[in-house]
Amino acid sequence: MAIQSNVGQAPVNLAASAADTVLLAAAGTNNRQAVTGFSVFNKTASTSLILKVYESPDTTSASGKQVAAYTIPGNSSVDIVECIGQGYATGQSIIGIQTTGSAGDLSAKLTYTAYTAGS
Repeated sequence: MAIQSNVGQAPVNLAASAADTVLLAAAGTNNRQAVTGFSVFNKTASTSLILKVYESPDTTSASGKQVAAYTIPGNSSVDIVECIGQGYATGQSIIGIQTTGSAGDLSAKLTYTAYTAGS
């Protein structure tokens, strides 16, 4: 089994209001990922935005379960504690949906540890 720690990905801008944005997709054969850091920043100056987070067996929120909802004030960030420390098997995804705002108003940053093969 190979382990890669503190794998970072570039910040992801969430899509326009009510659209699914994949924030993490566990891919590959026998791969698992454990989230080590996950924060979302509201780039607007003064508008509070609402974020909903889903764990899904594919890349849509429709087949997933909502695990978090946050109202994020302008120019501030929140840690998504419901996902930090959680493991995700191949095929599981974390989906973000902003219910207010325009594309790119919310930006997510996520780091994880990747495991390959057996446990």
